Amino acid sequence: MCLKHEGCQEIRILRDQSDADHVTALTQWTEAHNYTDCLAWRTAHGFTATFEAMLTHPMVIHHNDGIYQGQGIAAR
Repeated sequence: MCLKHEGCQEIRILRDQSDADHVTALTQWTEAHNYTDCLAWRTAHGFTATFEAMLTHPMVIHHNDGIYQGQGIAAR
């Protein structure tokens, strides 16, 4: 749903190799308010509550700035 929301550039879902119950979502947005708008839309339509009901721990949201991104030798 948020892939079609204004400002969404990328969504990646990662699962911990040692703990399959530990999942991280990395999303990239053109502006922070685009994510906030998407989250508000998801919450208003009940999607956030449905997702949170599946969690074993409360959802934690961090807003980060990209510092570095590079490819390793395996990507060449």
